[in-house]
Amino acid sequence: METMIHGQKWSIWSVSKQPTVTNGHFLCCNGHILTDCNKDGSKYIICGDLSVNMLNSNNCIRDVLDVCGATNIVTSPTCYKGDAPTLLDIVITNAHRNLQNTICIECDLRDFRHMVCFATKQYAPIRTKRAIMYRSYKKFNEVMFDEAYHQYFQMY
Repeated sequence: METMIHGQKWSIWSVSKQPTVTNGHFLCCNGHILTDCNKDGSKYIICGDLSVNMLNSNNCIRDVLDVCGATNIVTSPTCYKGDAPTLLDIVITNAHRNLQNTICIECDLRDFRHMVCFATKQYAPIRTKRAIMYRSYKKFNEVMFDEAYHQYFQMY
């Protein structure tokens, strides 16, 4: 999805990698996302589950992020399945200064994974108020309505 905020183009992506897909194959198929976003100078946010432990310092995803100048702003573990917690859910951006308050929340809706939440520092302009016209049914008379309805359709 692309959106404009204060004249700046933002691309927002949602990605998911199945654990059975190799990291190399995933990057081969989806690496264009980062390169395309970097070409046109837009800001981007990529959210999702990469099924790669980003807490490990040596992984190919982290290397690609370094080359593209992107950052994963999620720093705490998101998955507590097994003995050691892992960081599988990501929020990758090239505009980390425009994002704030990244937190991982334990949530009953998910079994062993935490929910990732973040906020932007970007504010969308306030839309101008518009008048809304509506009918009041406070003095509605159903009998008169039925009569008028039937009279109208008898004419046609």
